[in-house]
Amino acid sequence: MTQGTNETEVQDPPEEVIETTKQRALVKLKAILDNDNITRGEMFDQMVEIVQILDKNTADIQVQRMYRFESDRPLKAFSDIIINDALLIKGIKVLEGKQGLFVSMPQEQAKDKKWYDSVRCLTQEIRDQITEVVLSVYNEG
Repeated sequence: MTQGTNETEVQDPPEEVIETTKQRALVKLKAILDNDNITRGEMFDQMVEIVQILDKNTADIQVQRMYRFESDRPLKAFSDIIINDALLIKGIKVLEGKQGLFVSMPQEQAKDKKWYDSVRCLTQEIRDQITEVVLSVYNEG
């Protein structure tokens, strides 16, 4: 498969997105402080969630579905993931290559017969997180 290249300029999120993120973190913090029955472990877990909300390079990634194939072919599975309970990405592939398993984002074939990613990670950090989560679930199965 040939992949096309398409330069994308990465920009900082708009100010209103940053403010909304801060508000979500403050609401979670207030809920922790208002709860008298919370254990230290629960408080720690919720504080970790707040840090993740504030860290723009960290996403909550969950595998919704993992469909495995029993064959000797390179395609080992299809996966659907949910990011931050807000975005569903369908058709992520788990493939076996010369250097082991890897994750490929969904692709579409254009009129020029070349394959192009229909979903593109704009940072290496998010790409690594998706790969880690998907391969972890695949290997559990």
